[in-house]
Amino acid sequence: MIFKRTLIIFAILISIFGFCNSALAYSGNTGDVTPTPNMIAIYYPETWSNGECTWDFTQSQWNYIPKTAEIGAVQLIWNMIPSSGYSGAHVALFNSDYSTGYYMPNNILTNAFEGEPFHQVFKCKFWVEQKQYPGQALYCVPKLLVYYDLP
Repeated sequence: MIFKRTLIIFAILISIFGFCNSALAYSGNTGDVTPTPNMIAIYYPETWSNGECTWDFTQSQWNYIPKTAEIGAVQLIWNMIPSSGYSGAHVALFNSDYSTGYYMPNNILTNAFEGEPFHQVFKCKFWVEQKQYPGQALYCVPKLLVYYDLP
């Protein structure tokens, strides 16, 4: 019961305070993007840790998607394991050369990266403002959904 209550309070605090840092603040539409029928859902097969994970859409397994495909919208679903003892989690998604990056709210479809090529490497990083247990690793299990358009 206490765990459930703590989880609910944490969810409320995250939704109220959100992502206040403006260095990567997302300024596009969130939640009102109409997805295309072309959706790719990628679940990272292992627990994500050490603050980073990568999705490589340049690999041959993605050759069935035309090279002209462009990103229409992306959605990142991430869950921090609450028992890790953290506060103030932040997650950002970057393109392959880190020239474009956005804070990614959990489970919200956004038009971030719209118009960029589908066939690229995406890098995701997470960090927290405070750890309750110094030296303890933090873990996250991400899933990336990419909607692409064929121009």
